[in-house]
Amino acid sequence: MIIDITDKFVACKGNVKITGLIVLLTSCVFVACKDGTNVPYYLESISDCHNEEQWDSTTVANHLLGTWQWAYQLSGMDGGVHVEGIVNDTIDKGLEVVFHGNGSLEVMNADGTKTVHSWKISYPDNIFFLLSVDPSVPSLSQSRILFCNEYVAFHASYLDWVDDYFIKIDTGPQ
Repeated sequence: MIIDITDKFVACKGNVKITGLIVLLTSCVFVACKDGTNVPYYLESISDCHNEEQWDSTTVANHLLGTWQWAYQLSGMDGGVHVEGIVNDTIDKGLEVVFHGNGSLEVMNADGTKTVHSWKISYPDNIFFLLSVDPSVPSLSQSRILFCNEYVAFHASYLDWVDDYFIKIDTGPQ
């Protein structure tokens, strides 16, 4: 008795082709986003850039001085790809922070309200510099600090929070 499995093999082969095509297209979408077509930096790329420099507490603190404007937010849930709706894109829109050399920090919200805080840098694990802000500011507090060019990432996704990215808009006297 001969069993003809040609039809079954062709059907299976077609499903494999379709599944492979879906995987390939999905991979291309994520690679395109991670290559910076959606945001200037994601966690891996800003970490790589940051690690090209030698940092100590003084250089980190000095680099923070000035005015920074909130740019975007990424979460660990989205794999480092900025996806509308995954994180709250409006809560920090318009947020500006000014780091002063005397340890004070001004936070200006989009609605015009301004609060004053204190800030300090620590190096608790000898790997990452940590920003502490008192009273706490959700976009900044307990975040690891990563710089690249005119951007800073306040990396808090290691705590299951989000990573907030700011761009420096003024380096004036602080």
